[in-house]
Amino acid sequence: MAVKVPKARNVPQRLARGRPDCGFTGLDWVEETQADELEALLELGYDPVRIVAAMPEGHELPRGQESPPPVVATEYVGLARRWLTQERVPRHLIQTFGATEVFPRRMRTCLSTTRLPGRRFEANGLRLVAELLRSSTSFVASQLALQDPAKRKRMEEMAMLMESVLPPTERCSSR
Repeated sequence: MAVKVPKARNVPQRLARGRPDCGFTGLDWVEETQADELEALLELGYDPVRIVAAMPEGHELPRGQESPPPVVATEYVGLARRWLTQERVPRHLIQTFGATEVFPRRMRTCLSTTRLPGRRFEANGLRLVAELLRSSTSFVASQLALQDPAKRKRMEEMAMLMESVLPPTERCSSR
């Protein structure tokens, strides 16, 4: 058995290809990458995040055809695009790699999807517009690997062992 430690955002795409068989990532990254070929075996409850949309105080969510369309800064381009399409919000997407909450303050017409509601929101003059997703670290497996009875048994045993050592308040089995 080999162990590798990639970034959580890269795990869903690697697992979806069937190599490796299982791993740890947030369900936010599973949703972002639309890795439907994965199954969450156990939600561990660690590193909980809320993926939210936020805007500068005093600004409204634009609807219809605005010219130019508002800038949306986000680490979650896929989640943001799907949510904005559903809400019928025109947009120009900019992918960020951290510190997304500073973009609206500098642009004033910007909507931001980020993982960090709280004091950093207030410090940057943001208000919550919508919650897109809640997530935490999960043990996930490739559906391809789960088709192999021996691999399935081993991964389910791993999930059971992990669940048995979690504090009672963090047990969130998705089985």
